[in-house]
This record gives sequence, structure tokens and C-alpha cells, in this order.
Amino acid sequence: MQLQPCSGCLSVCVCSSSEADCSGRGLVALPVLSSLPSSTRTLLLPNNRLSLLPTAAFTNLSSLERLDLSNNYLDNLPAGLFAELANLSDLSLRNNSLTALDRDLLQGLGSLRRLDVSLNGLAAVPLGLLDQQQGLTWLSLAGNRLQALERAAFEPLVNLQHLELGSNPWECDCNLRDFKHWMEWLIYR
Repeated sequence: MQLQPCSGCLSVCVCSSSEADCSGRGLVALPVLSSLPSSTRTLLLPNNRLSLLPTAAFTNLSSLERLDLSNNYLDNLPAGLFAELANLSDLSLRNNSLTALDRDLLQGLGSLRRLDVSLNGLAAVPLGLLDQQQGLTWLSLAGNRLQALERAAFEPLVNLQHLELGSNPWECDCNLRDFKHWMEWLIYR
């Protein structure tokens, strides 16, 4: 598919009828996304220098199905940031500087199937974060600072098929036992 600037496309992006590619543009602030065509289903913002996203950043992008924010400098994401993205199925927050996630960050993302938060500095997965993510089939938490996980945080993920947890400094003690039992249930169900 040939991408080219189109009417309604941001000047820093290259667009097709359904995709806006703003990758590697050196962006330090998010451009005003409201000028994107309402038919935009994919928004690519990786390999920039974004460190902050305003709460209403993705308002009026309800058709969005894929959002890639990987390889930026994001260190804090406001609760409800993605609340209006009910059709979002693929979210990548890979390789940022996230050390914590608000339990309401994924609120409203009932269509989410794939979530990548690998290569950040996460020390925990908050209870409630994944409560509305029953449709999630792919999750990566690899390469964070996780030492333990609470089973209750993952129990809503009844359709999970792929879970990446490698390259974390696990504290292998009895606190991981419940999570281990949940993983066994997941594998043998």
C-alpha cells in the first residue's frame, strides 16, 4: 500500500485512507489528532520523543483499531487516556519509561485483543487494570521490573492465549504460588 499525504492528514504524518503513520518524526509533543480523517483505523507514533500525553489526546478517534506508541519516553499515562477508543484491538506501549500504570488506564477498551507493555520499568500490575479485558488474547510484560504478580489481577483474562513474562527479576518464593496455579489453569483448561 502506497502511503502519501492526504487531505485531513497531519503535516508530520503520511496517511492512507485508514492509516496515519507518524513514526520517527522526532515528535516531542503529540500533534492535534482531531484533524485526522474519522476513518483512521491505525495510528503509528513509534520512534519519537513523546514523554507526555494529554488526557483528551485520542478524543474523536473512535474508529481507531491499532495504536502504536512504542519507543518513546512516556513515563506516566493518565487514567482514561484511551476511554473513547472502544474499537481499539491492538495497543503497543513497548519500550517507554513507564514505571506504573493507573488501574483505570484501559477503561473503555472492551475490544482490546493485544497489549504490549514490554521493556518498561513496571514493578507491578495493579489490581483492576485488566478487569475489562476478557477479550485479550496476547499480552507482553517482558523486560520490566516485575518480581511478583497477583493472580487476581490476571483472572479476568479468560481468553488469553499468549503471555510473555521473560526478562523480569522474579522473586521466586511462595508469593508466586497463586500466580503459578493460575498459569497452570490457563494452560490446561
